[in-house]
Amino acid sequence: EQIRGAVKNEIDFLGVVPDTLFFTFPHTSTKKVPVSAFTLISYKDQYMPFGKIKLKPDSVTLYGEENVLETVDSVVTKGIKARNLKEPLQGVIALKKIKGVVFSSQEVYFYQNAGRYFENTITAPIYSENVPKDMQLILSPNIATIIYREDYNKKTPYTAADFILTADYKQIVTSMSGRARVLLNKVPDGVCNVGIVLGFVAAITGGVPESSNAKK
Repeated sequence: EQIRGAVKNEIDFLGVVPDTLFFTFPHTSTKKVPVSAFTLISYKDQYMPFGKIKLKPDSVTLYGEENVLETVDSVVTKGIKARNLKEPLQGVIALKKIKGVVFSSQEVYFYQNAGRYFENTITAPIYSENVPKDMQLILSPNIATIIYREDYNKKTPYTAADFILTADYKQIVTSMSGRARVLLNKVPDGVCNVGIVLGFVAAITGGVPESSNAKK
């Protein structure tokens, strides 16, 4: 009974020989998982985030019982809070604890870029894709207007070459209306809230001169 009182309740007491105690410990393991940011951030009018929040480190190693680690796929920061933000936000934030698990790092550094934006438009060509080699395709219309937000302080303007719009031949030939949705396949870094004014295009296929834009 004296020995039972000297050890923690969660340790199973097996028995005693004159000079030895035997303990049974659970099997422990390690696991590396990503860190996710829990944000509660609002922005002042005409201001917005530029890019995703960055964390350092962006992953941590977990130590604990194997059956516990099997249920953990990521760890989350405590709330990163800000109101009416109009400039970059950075700092150090603790990670939410998980019972029975030890983290290689208890906190992470975070950085969220933010600033003033203005809304702009640009016209870009629409390229066809997945067109068979023996087939010709004409898109109508073959251009679309893109609306987007960009950093107010950006010095170099974007051009149509920075964006890629496509329409899928397979969708055109399988659609009852012979139309395809215009997809935005490339967007430059620093652009947010992108929209396409023209949502669909129609097409003429086969037996016509090749005058469409072809995506290579």
